[in-house]
Amino acid sequence: MTVHGYRGPVLLALLVLLVAAVPRATGIVAVGGAVVAVCLVALAALGCIAALVAAAVPVAAATALWRRRGRLRRPGNSVLAGCAVLAAAALLAFSLPAADWAMAFVALAGGGAAVVLWFGRLFSDAPAAAVRPAGNWRWAVPPLLLAATAVLLHFQVPQQARFALARPALSSFAERAGHVAAGNGGLPQPSYLGTYPVDDVTAVGVRGFRFTVPGSGLLERTGFAYLPDGPPEDDVTYTHRSGPWYTWSDHGDW
Repeated sequence: MTVHGYRGPVLLALLVLLVAAVPRATGIVAVGGAVVAVCLVALAALGCIAALVAAAVPVAAATALWRRRGRLRRPGNSVLAGCAVLAAAALLAFSLPAADWAMAFVALAGGGAAVVLWFGRLFSDAPAAAVRPAGNWRWAVPPLLLAATAVLLHFQVPQQARFALARPALSSFAERAGHVAAGNGGLPQPSYLGTYPVDDVTAVGVRGFRFTVPGSGLLERTGFAYLPDGPPEDDVTYTHRSGPWYTWSDHGDW
C-alpha cells in the first residue's frame, strides 16, 4: 500500500477477497444490480451519442490517436496487476454451480472502470511526462488475459477445476452422511465442504442429500446433490455432473 502505483490493484484484490469471504453477500448483489441498472441506462444514452460522434468523425479520431502514438505510455506493473486481479475475480465468479453475481459485478465494474480510465489517459497530457515502462510486450498482456479468461469461462474450466479440488471432501462427506442416514440420525451441517461454503444440508430419498452453496445464483438457490439412486421427481432442477453428483437449482422461493 505504501508503494506508489500499486494502491489500486491492492485495494481491488482486497475487495475481491472480501466478496469471496462473504458468500452470503446478497445485499451486494441487490445494491450492485440497482447501480448497474442505472449505469446501463446512462451508458446506453452515452453510447448512442458516442456512436453518432464516432460515425461522424472516425478519421479525426484515428488521426488524433496516431499523432499521440509517441506519447502513449505502455501499461505499467500496476495496470498489469489490476488486469490479473480482475481476471481472477471473473474466474472465481463462475467457479460455483451458478454465477456469483457479487463477484461478477466486481469484475465487470472494475473492467469497465479500467477501460474508461485508460482511454482517458490516452487522450490526456499525463503520459507525456511519465516514465515509459520498458517492453512493448506490455501492450499484449491485457488482451491476452481477456482472451484466456474468455476461453476458460467458455469451457467452464473454473467450475470443473473447483469441483475436482473439492471432490475428495465431498465423497468423504457423502460416505459419512450415508452412515448417519442408515442410523436414522440427523445429517451433519458443515460450514465448508472442500472449496465450497455450505448451507442447509438436507436428505433426498434414502441415501442422497443436497446442500446449498451460498452466493451462487441470483434469484434461485443452487448447490450440489449426491444422488446415488438418481434425481427424485420434485420441483428442483437437477443437472448431472459425474457419477452420483448433480448440481441443482430451485426457483420455488421466487
